[in-house]
Formats: sequence, structure tokens, C-alpha cells
Amino acid sequence: MAAVLTAGQRHEAPFFTDVMDHVRVPRPTGRPKKRPEAVAGDRAYDSKENRKWCWKRDIESVIPARNG
Repeated sequence: MAAVLTAGQRHEAPFFTDVMDHVRVPRPTGRPKKRPEAVAGDRAYDSKENRKWCWKRDIESVIPARNG
């Protein structure tokens, strides 16, 4: 799990990759993985750029699409 602190008025989507760069997935042995198998987020993280970022890294994106 990772977090990035931003101003309250800022939209979350632009900071998605910053947060993901800090994620480390523990394993039973060895170093933690830097790339999770999947990422889940709320509608605030729905953007073409974020989905493309996940696709390029072979990470499943479980983010619902925004309506409208």
C-alpha cells in the first residue's frame, strides 16, 4: 500500500502513477515486487492515461468507468 499527500482541491487521477511508483507487493521470500498483478480504484482514477499506464505494465485495471 502507498499514499501521496496532495492539496484537498486537487483531482486524484494525475497522481495515480506517483502512488503506483511507491507500491511494493510483499512476497513469501525475496524482495517485494514493484508491479502488482491488478490495481483497484474508484471512479476518480478513471482516465485513458491511467488505463494505458496499467496496460503497458501488464497490470489489470479494476477501475469503474465514469458516467458521462
